Amino acid sequence: MIDLKQFLAGIQQLSEEKGIPREKVIEAVEMALAAAYKKEYGERGQIIKAYLDEKTGKFKLEQLKQVVEESMLKPETEEDEIEEKKGKEIKEEKKEKTSSKNKEKASPGLEPGAHQPRAEVGLGPKTEE
Repeated sequence: MIDLKQFLAGIQQLSEEKGIPREKVIEAVEMALAAAYKKEYGERGQIIKAYLDEKTGKFKLEQLKQVVEESMLKPETEEDEIEEKKGKEIKEEKKEKTSSKNKEKASPGLEPGAHQPRAEVGLGPKTEE
């Protein structure tokens, strides 16, 4: 756990050295906490806010949601689902082509599972056998 006194002293020192109001430094810490949470646990489009209690050292995370009328929502259609499936299929095909090309580059002319003979490489002067 973080030592609250040291943490607040660090915020005060940063505020004084850089000439930034203390509230702005606290706000930046809150934004960083929200960003870290969103990166690890959030989903695309979520609005996460963090609030730091300077007295206790605890912080609270909230998810903000916007209420809209149903008429503002884009209806999901079968066409959207079909396009999404096609997009996924294209991605899978590209992955398969890429992986098969990589296999061909790795072992040209060899059958799958066949071992390629290893070349011997030496670092010293060439010696005759």
